[in-house]
Amino acid sequence: MDRVPNLRVAIARQLRSNQTSGVLLRLLMAIAAFWYSVVLGAFSHATAETVVVIIAFVGLLGLLYSGFYDNVSESTPLWPFPVAAVVCVLGGVIAAPTNFTGWFLFGTGCVILVGRPRAPYLLAAVGWGAGAITLVALQVRAEPTTSVLLWNTAGVLGILLLGITRRQSAIRRQQQAELVERSRQLEQRSLELIKQTEQTRTETARAAALEERNRIARDLHDLLAHALGGLVVQLDAAEAVLDAGGGRDQVGERLRTSRQLAVEGLRDARAAVRELRSDERPDTASVTDAVAAVLNGPVGMRLGLRLDIVGPPRLIPSQTAEAFAAVAREAITNMNKHAPGGRASASLIFSGPQVKLELINALNPDRGHGELADSGDGFGLESMQRRMKDVGGGLRAGAEGGRWVVTADWPGEGVAE
Repeated sequence: MDRVPNLRVAIARQLRSNQTSGVLLRLLMAIAAFWYSVVLGAFSHATAETVVVIIAFVGLLGLLYSGFYDNVSESTPLWPFPVAAVVCVLGGVIAAPTNFTGWFLFGTGCVILVGRPRAPYLLAAVGWGAGAITLVALQVRAEPTTSVLLWNTAGVLGILLLGITRRQSAIRRQQQAELVERSRQLEQRSLELIKQTEQTRTETARAAALEERNRIARDLHDLLAHALGGLVVQLDAAEAVLDAGGGRDQVGERLRTSRQLAVEGLRDARAAVRELRSDERPDTASVTDAVAAVLNGPVGMRLGLRLDIVGPPRLIPSQTAEAFAAVAREAITNMNKHAPGGRASASLIFSGPQVKLELINALNPDRGHGELADSGDGFGLESMQRRMKDVGGGLRAGAEGGRWVVTADWPGEGVAE
């Protein structure tokens, strides 16, 4: 039931397609051939020959039907190929008595059978071969001359060549259509890849911005915790001196130290801002100078720290030197917060390519905790570990035999000679 509406839709689409002229031309040729066969008396022969002609023309109409339906279908139906083979053979059978009608049916069947790419090669060869042999044999039997043999042989070979040419043209058209479709798919995939690349680039830029934001947060934390932490301690000490009725000299000393801490923090903050704005930085730097600058500040001086250098100092990458300085800054800030007044030491050790920084302070439970022991936001140890990891180094921190030891080491890849 659904076949008839589908056929109507197929015919309507075909009539509106670019192949309409070709289909109508084949239909007109079939009608003309049928009429011409009637005029020539193709149906006035013996009953058997007339039946063969009728069957062949019915098969031809079936092939025309398949031509309408197949041009709008996703896949070519296979039944027209056996029908075309039968039409080809029947045309060869009636070619001798009907001449034009037989040749027309043989040629049409062979061109359709051989000319369609989906037709099986074996079926095409058998159909054309059986029809051609039958046609030539019956023609020579009716008129046994060499010229008849040659002309009929040339005719069936010409029809075969026409079918092969049509088949090759169809294959080329199919390949061109596949290339166009493949090009369309490649273009679509290219657009998708471009879109994915843009998304990846956006995500990468966002991740880089977040990483830079975290780095700035770590830098600001290190600088502010070091400077402001020491500043609070000195101001608290000045307040304690005033409460105890101390002299102006003691208070003045505390205030001068506080001012020095504020100046140092402001200087470090400005240096950090300049570094963020600058696109260029030196490739190497002195880790000795970087760590000494931190330890020689007000907090380091209050803790009584002195940098001991073991081994010949040398330059290392700037980012690594900054990481060591940040570790030193965070470590002495923690010393000032948790164990102020305790004994402390700092050592910078150069051993071959390796560089190691050790910061040690004594743990005295009787002293309790410093005024700033509960301050901070948790960036400290995590910040130091991440900084050293970013430059390929490592960091250990923990209690060892009544001492708190912070060790930062760098294996020495990329050391400047």
